[in-house]
Amino acid sequence: GKLGRHEEALNCFENVYREHPRHMDSLFQKGIQLAELDRHDQAIKIFDKLLSKHKDNANIIYAKARSLAVLDHVGESMDLLKAAVRKDPKTIRKWAKAEKAFERFEDDEQFKKIVK
Repeated sequence: GKLGRHEEALNCFENVYREHPRHMDSLFQKGIQLAELDRHDQAIKIFDKLLSKHKDNANIIYAKARSLAVLDHVGESMDLLKAAVRKDPKTIRKWAKAEKAFERFEDDEQFKKIVK
């Protein structure tokens, strides 16, 4: 099933990261898989670790915004989403509009302004 695939991917990225701790991508993917498994608190810890070194990376900012939205930290989530959009408007807007985590904000004025 879907969960099994994410667990497998998580293990795979954990192994890569253990062998290449400076390999940002594998750590990022580990965070994404944790988020897919609804382990958002753990995912956010990883995104924070990455952001301490790559604070301008729109993908990481977006991923953290998404996890925060799921955890109901709406204000912080919207601030980060706005920051991500500033860095990569076209991609992030497209992602945010298609993102299940943000579906409930479709009628939210702030969200609409960010992604329009």
